[in-house]
Amino acid sequence: MEPYQFVLVGLLVALAAVGLLSSRAGRRRADRLYAERGVDVVGWVVQANGGLGRPGRDDLPAFVLFTFDPRAADAPGLMSRLANRLAELKTREPAGPAEVEVAKWVRDEWFPLRAKVPPEVAGGYEVYYCLVMVVRKLLPGGVLSQPTVPLRAVPGDAGGVPRMAAPGRPADDADDLIARIR
Repeated sequence: MEPYQFVLVGLLVALAAVGLLSSRAGRRRADRLYAERGVDVVGWVVQANGGLGRPGRDDLPAFVLFTFDPRAADAPGLMSRLANRLAELKTREPAGPAEVEVAKWVRDEWFPLRAKVPPEVAGGYEVYYCLVMVVRKLLPGGVLSQPTVPLRAVPGDAGGVPRMAAPGRPADDADDLIARIR
């Protein structure tokens, strides 16, 4: 092996180590943020990977709606109806300019990491649409059989993507969290 190849290999190993450490440090910062500022909310499933409907080992994605607005969260059926309305945009023509934007998210399965649903679509409430990784061990029987999932999210427009499990909370507590939000 030529001397420059040893240097190159050493440099690559060093870069990999730095990447791994910064990745872990970033994860720890995110864990702290969710633990300190995160709020338990309900995620209403708009659409999910079909594999979540049957037993399996892999965690898979779902698109969900959630809100920090207690008026929206407490309005009977509001979030369920809104999730169904957005799901219908997969095949239904949008009813106006605001729905056109939302239809792009739903149809193309492309979206900003966390997007505020236009108030005209969300009935004037502050509602967010985003992708979450559904953690099977937090689902009853490991299958997505309910229209909701428990989330922990950081309030604000730039709060990032919610997590299905609250950091620091044992997986055993997931049943309690699911029971509280239903």
